[in-house]
Amino acid sequence: DIDDIRMELGQSGYLKVIKTKNKGNIIKSSPHHYITSNGISIFVGKNNIQNESLTFKFSKKDYIWFHVKNIAGSHVILAHNNPNDKLIEIASMLAAFYSKASSSSNVPIDYTKVKNVKKMPHAKPGMVIYTSYNTAYVTPPKDINELNLTIKS
Repeated sequence: DIDDIRMELGQSGYLKVIKTKNKGNIIKSSPHHYITSNGISIFVGKNNIQNESLTFKFSKKDYIWFHVKNIAGSHVILAHNNPNDKLIEIASMLAAFYSKASSSSNVPIDYTKVKNVKKMPHAKPGMVIYTSYNTAYVTPPKDINELNLTIKS
């Protein structure tokens, strides 16, 4: 995870990029992967580079994308194309938990299909715009274990 953050800061011009000879030894970190009790996968990016990769490279266009409204936070991908209200609530709670609003209540979470999320031109990684969205209001759990999800990675 630290290497991902260093890479992001280097790409943004905040850190000097130091080239190494051992490029093959770099292990890329992966997003959090949760599985609901009925076997549906939910992915949570841990940094801006993971957010962008998760949204634009990994996700299918009909998966559902979640993000806290107007506050910094993780991109959350629900690997399902027609979720019920319970799945939307769980993914929304993950988006709230992994955001700057994690200690707030009644947090607004926007969600839409991945096909409605676009990368902003010339913006830093993870910065997006989106259309045709809905908003859910949730209070994030105090502890992630309250959601009764299985952690895959």
